[in-house]
Amino acid sequence: MSAFKLNTLKKKLWAIVAASFVARVIVFFTLPNTPLSLAPDEGTYANVALATFSGTISQESEYYRFVYQISKSLVMPAQPLLLVGFSAIDAVRIVSSMYGLLGLIFVVIATLKFFLKQESISHASKFNKTTATVLVTIFAFLPSHFIWSTLGLREAANEFWVICTFLLTYLLLFSSGKYPWHLAAMMFLSIVFVYCARPQVGWLVVLTLGLYSLFVIRSTKVFFFIPIVLSGMLLGYFLTSTAEISAIRNPGTVVLDQAESITLREATNQLGTAIRNPGTVVLDQAESITLKQVANQLGAASVIRTINCPFEGESQATEIICLIWRAPYMTTTFLFRPVVGVDISSNSSLLAALENLIWTFGILLIVFQMIKKRKLLKLRHLLPSIIFFVLYTVGAGSYEGNMGTAFRHKSLVLWVVLLLLFAILWRDDAKHKLKRRYISRESTV
Repeated sequence: MSAFKLNTLKKKLWAIVAASFVARVIVFFTLPNTPLSLAPDEGTYANVALATFSGTISQESEYYRFVYQISKSLVMPAQPLLLVGFSAIDAVRIVSSMYGLLGLIFVVIATLKFFLKQESISHASKFNKTTATVLVTIFAFLPSHFIWSTLGLREAANEFWVICTFLLTYLLLFSSGKYPWHLAAMMFLSIVFVYCARPQVGWLVVLTLGLYSLFVIRSTKVFFFIPIVLSGMLLGYFLTSTAEISAIRNPGTVVLDQAESITLREATNQLGTAIRNPGTVVLDQAESITLKQVANQLGAASVIRTINCPFEGESQATEIICLIWRAPYMTTTFLFRPVVGVDISSNSSLLAALENLIWTFGILLIVFQMIKKRKLLKLRHLLPSIIFFVLYTVGAGSYEGNMGTAFRHKSLVLWVVLLLLFAILWRDDAKHKLKRRYISRESTV
């Protein structure tokens, strides 16, 4: 029986993985055979996966062909499941759940590797191990995060490849050995798959890594690192920008039918088979944020109102200035709303507001501890995650038009919040013992 006792960090973390697997199996068999009203996009991805499997995707509507281009990371792994007889909706759900479980496994492996490295320096305290266990449990079972990763949506696929990219960034830049080609190949593929899960996030990841490279420019590995990032960007862009679209559905209809709407402007950016200048695409994406926000507001029960901008105008410059003006309000709304007692319009919004209390507590704790300690453990290693968190929350907050999609998309940065919490709560065992010894001596005087 002693073998089943969870008396080590390793056993506890793998027990969480096992519990997550069991919970996912139970949820899978309790879900209906039709898309949930909570996530109607399941039906779209299931139909696109089925059309891809049957070889008729080129004959489908322009909208379905567009969705295929930007969801390959979800649709393509579903093909073997369709081959062995699973229904389309079950296939995309299984793929999503597998991504969610693999993401958790990667987090557990990274955590254990970190503690193993720390053990070689000094004995890790019980407090640190308990903190790690609690945070991994939150990552595995925070209600909304867990639910989104069991439904046939892109959230889990997107998160998995983003985590892989940043984990590989750390290994590539800080691992021993001059040029680890196997890590380079895996990172290249990770960036490509991020684009194939959600192209907008792909651009943010590349921008993040580009900015981070400026901070480590003295490392010779940067000149090995940058070409990998650029190559992944180019292939990812190529795979998600060749949709042949000649007509686009009414964006209002798309928003009403799809919880995760794809606006007219985004679809128009994909016109033609020629590859456009990536820089132009990025500028167009930024310019279309306002249109995206308006489309997301259509038919939504929990609309995020757009605040007035004193610099309103029709030029591209004034649009960007207004985005910057609104950014603090929109980012705060994205992170902390719905709020209990203010934004409650349904049972689902009440549950979201209650869960937001955890988000609010976690983020405020990070800010408080950073001000108190004035430093962060392994800041140089965490900087890519911090940059991505800032860019993503500001960017996503700027175009989210309703709290429902905002709450769902926020799950992508849960791992960053938990990582920062772990770093800020980490207790240096030697310093902590020295401090306790000093306090005990003071008390005896």
